[in-house]
Amino acid sequence: GLVGSEMCIRDSNRIVPNKRPDQKKEILCHRVQKGDTLLSIAKKYAVTVDELCRYNHLERNSKLRKGQIIRYS
Repeated sequence: GLVGSEMCIRDSNRIVPNKRPDQKKEILCHRVQKGDTLLSIAKKYAVTVDELCRYNHLERNSKLRKGQIIRYS
């Protein structure tokens, strides 16, 4: 089935819940599904492709992989 969005922080290659008290803003992530694009993820979460690129250190034409974790806030 589809996995929805999940709150996470990056800890090496693991995804762990965001429970750090020093984090001012929640870090919200999306697990890439087959067919997802930066544009479709941006539209889903009402952010811009440029914001996704900045949060994830990606280029606008980056290819996404199924299972990849994309931060959207």
